[in-house]
Amino acid sequence: MQRRVLTAWKRGLLGLLLLLCAAAAAAAQVPLTILHTSEHHGAALPFDQGQEKGIGGFAMRATLVDQVRAGERHVLLVDTGDILIGTIMSSVFRGVPDVQAMNLLGYDALGVGSHEFDFGLAHLKTLAGQATFPFLATNITIPEGGVLRPHLVKRVGPLSVGIIGLNGREAYPDVFEPAVARQIAFTDPIAAAREAVRHLRGQVDLLIALTHQETREDLELLRAVPEIDVVIGGHTEGFGGIATAGSSLVAGREGQVPQTVPELYPTGPVFVKAPRLGAAVGRLDLRVQDKRVSWAKAQNLPIRGLPPRADVVGLLGKFSGELKAAQEKVLGQATVVLDGERANVRTRETNLGNYIADVLLAYTKTDVAVFNGGNIRASIPAGPVTLGHVLTTLPFDNRVMTFALTGAQLKAALENSVGKLPEASGRFLHVTGMRFSYDPKAPEGSRVRAVEVGGAPLDPARTYSITAHDFLAEGGDGFTVFKEGAQMRDLQVAPRDLVADALAKLGSIAPVVEGRIRVLP
Repeated sequence: MQRRVLTAWKRGLLGLLLLLCAAAAAAAQVPLTILHTSEHHGAALPFDQGQEKGIGGFAMRATLVDQVRAGERHVLLVDTGDILIGTIMSSVFRGVPDVQAMNLLGYDALGVGSHEFDFGLAHLKTLAGQATFPFLATNITIPEGGVLRPHLVKRVGPLSVGIIGLNGREAYPDVFEPAVARQIAFTDPIAAAREAVRHLRGQVDLLIALTHQETREDLELLRAVPEIDVVIGGHTEGFGGIATAGSSLVAGREGQVPQTVPELYPTGPVFVKAPRLGAAVGRLDLRVQDKRVSWAKAQNLPIRGLPPRADVVGLLGKFSGELKAAQEKVLGQATVVLDGERANVRTRETNLGNYIADVLLAYTKTDVAVFNGGNIRASIPAGPVTLGHVLTTLPFDNRVMTFALTGAQLKAALENSVGKLPEASGRFLHVTGMRFSYDPKAPEGSRVRAVEVGGAPLDPARTYSITAHDFLAEGGDGFTVFKEGAQMRDLQVAPRDLVADALAKLGSIAPVVEGRIRVLP
């Protein structure tokens, strides 16, 4: 009897010890919620047209962030870059409203992307000086110190969190403003990440990388630097769920996206990426134990149907008031929709791409004019076309350039234009003064087939006059062959100004797709 009582007592004690151990283990798991945004591109206000009308904007985003913070103890709010360029507000005010709104939302860090450099280093310094959060760039340095920080160590509850910012190899220098690219120093992102790990890993409980690169580069980073716990991506289309180092790529709306799961108990670093333009906020919930992620869950929280936060509405209202008169000025009429949809202008001929190229050619009278799809940022609906439409569609401060190329060099440029297809790429050229066909199944660099300029077959040895803009002429988007051009002239006029002036003179336009670019079966 006594033995049975003793045995029962031991079992009870063992059970109590197990419960205490389980409680201790649970207590050691620290929850952390990371809210992340991607590819903002000046979308400070809700979308105002199409199926997405009323979605997004900083004011509703602020409400959502507040709701999450009210329910969670430990929250980080970060952005992966490219907050500039894409709307009239961003073009006119150059990101100032966006940074001030991010201050109100309480962002913890921004990993700078390529477009943060679009208005030059002096303006980048201005924006960084106005921000209450650091601009992070671990593998980019600029001549003046104190503007970009290589990393951030932030205390979040009991956790010490390290954050770095990385730009990818494939984007540099192609999508950087060429004049700025010559002033900055770029380091391989994986090498820079490994150096950051050596510096930070002993100081922090968790290491996060805010990246601005292709998805395949993010997966490569996961495999190459497993000491990074979380990779939060940008630059290309977002996705739902979590990817890991072992994830494979599948066809997505814009190129390739990784196969994902919504929740996992990871054995290595995790990778997430939010939707573009603030349509949703990515939410990554983690449990951190012994300096590793023991559990993760990802979801995208849509920005719709939320009460806008009053202080953010007031801030943006001040900027909107100044823009209203300029936005509403009618320049002319479009009798058809001018197709500037991102997925279209980066993969095929569109009527808007043709119109822009035609306007440039009419101004310069060269043999050929080209305009890259990455510089076309929105469609223009049929009906009255305002200055606001033009500025939204063409937000960049580019300058028209003319130069001379041989036929062989021009063909090389066309190969670069179609080299990334079927992946949507900003380097895809809209053309006028010429026609060409290409085989998308052929190897990159040997896809272009028949080329005609002015109705005659392209002569590799002949010299042709070319119109482009300064970003392309200086080698942007991989067009290094343009830098070889002779007789380079800067006309000191912006393409968007020419487009606006031409529309005002014509009064009404109805451009069409003419088969200037033909895809071979």
